[in-house]
Amino acid sequence: NHYIRFSVSPANTDGLTIRKALQDALLQSFGLTSANVYVDVLWLAEDGAEVVVR
Repeated sequence: NHYIRFSVSPANTDGLTIRKALQDALLQSFGLTSANVYVDVLWLAEDGAEVVVR
């Protein structure tokens, strides 16, 4: 597994919104194949400024 820690700006405490934004970015960058990769939000800071995804 690979884990990535992101800083989020503006801060957002909704994990679903963050996951959707990441999947939309994958779609825009790499096309439909990469957009279908599952993104799992493992940790979200209380203030919404950082997130760890798998």
